Amino acid sequence: GRPKGRLPRTIAGGGLALSPSAWAAHHPLLLEPYLVLFVLVGSLVAFSRPLPSRARLLVAGACFGAAGAFKLWAIFPFLALLACVGWRRWRRAGWAATGAAVAFAALCGPFVALAPSRFVHEVVLDQLGRGGGGYPVVSLAGRLEVLTGLAALPGPLDNPVLAAGLFALLAGLAVVAWRRGRRFGRLEAYVAAAAATSVAGLLGAPGIYLHYAYFTASPLAALAGIAVSGVRRIGTPAPVPQRMRARPVRGRVAGAGAAAAVLVWLVAANVTYASHMINRADVGPAGNIVDPGPAIARVVAPGACVLADSPELVIEANRFDRARGRCPALV
Repeated sequence: GRPKGRLPRTIAGGGLALSPSAWAAHHPLLLEPYLVLFVLVGSLVAFSRPLPSRARLLVAGACFGAAGAFKLWAIFPFLALLACVGWRRWRRAGWAATGAAVAFAALCGPFVALAPSRFVHEVVLDQLGRGGGGYPVVSLAGRLEVLTGLAALPGPLDNPVLAAGLFALLAGLAVVAWRRGRRFGRLEAYVAAAAATSVAGLLGAPGIYLHYAYFTASPLAALAGIAVSGVRRIGTPAPVPQRMRARPVRGRVAGAGAAAAVLVWLVAANVTYASHMINRADVGPAGNIVDPGPAIARVVAPGACVLADSPELVIEANRFDRARGRCPALV
């Protein structure tokens, strides 16, 4: 939220935008961007004020219900939301749960009514059985590398020990900021709980793909922003003796160093992953990137029926049409 300062907002927003998983998730056929969008909107509505009203809780819950209609993973940050808004005020959690139930039922109810068994099978059971084979990633070490972006980097940086170390570093910064900095409020508690539950959910899933990490990138980036900001502010409010006056400087230096490290890491991982995402077919003999559109246009005649799992390639070739209605409409 805005009251938390410019530094945590910059790290949280920049971390999500520069996350290596953003390259994999921003695909027109994937659900993660819509899932994250509704989770973020619901979080903003719930925590933009210290004590949200019933109407805000209903709207926030409805956003999480819509997120769950896109992907059931929304249950993880939603449980964190219920725990934080309902702490010693369980009726507030009830309002949020009501909004979520109404929105989810409105969006999914028609499908459940028309085909209940197929809905359960394709929405729930199929997702629980996607762990076979070498891909998606099924090992714990591989999942840690995916969630931290290390899977996008070559050589010794693609290391599960380093991935676990990054998680430990983030947790350590959060603990230090909480114990020695300013006291965490409901928003900070929600971000920490959402990050923990979301990461635990993906680590426990049958298997994960690269774009799955976009779901955890948002709470992890927000937690990094809060932790770095808290470390930077250690010792800031200090009407104390002369010997304590150096602590604000040390806090600012530590916060600036942590923020710079996060920024360098994100930019390096993002650039490296972007280079790996370039298809080999899009690279010319001299190593330069070429446009595949003309090559596709030479093979596919104008007006032909085309089926593609990457619509952007068909658009680049100017073949994204239905050939005057002669082609079948496929979903």
